[in-house]
Amino acid sequence: MRKLLINETIKIKEIAALHENIPLTYDSSYKVTPLDIDLRYESIQLLMKNKQDQIIVLEQNNKICAYIWYAIDDGIHIKSTFVYPEYRNQGYAIQLKNFVETIAKEQHIGIIYSDVDTRNFPMKQLNERLGYQFKEHSNRMIKIIEVQND
Repeated sequence: MRKLLINETIKIKEIAALHENIPLTYDSSYKVTPLDIDLRYESIQLLMKNKQDQIIVLEQNNKICAYIWYAIDDGIHIKSTFVYPEYRNQGYAIQLKNFVETIAKEQHIGIIYSDVDTRNFPMKQLNERLGYQFKEHSNRMIKIIEVQND
């Protein structure tokens, strides 16, 4: 597990494409254009540079198996989590989400949240298993983290 660096452009482009295509897994009518992917790539780079967004990757033989993209603001906002199909059911998503939870605890951040389409059943189920709950009348899933006050 490691933090992706801003100069790893090929891997950031790969993540931009993966992120933009996630809705296709639960909505066959969803359309992605090369422009969507290019704009997401530019957005990720700017956010990594100016807002300290982080991407953590799990790799095998220098190939991304899974990633989690998050930002720290009033809580930790998980923007995207993805595991390639051939690496699923091996605990990678749980590993990545637990990593983010550890950061929350270390930095005394009491909430982790993510926007999850209710049709994205695998992510919805994983989040629920890990203690996330939907905020009323929204796609936002929230996990309250117990933090130790110094």
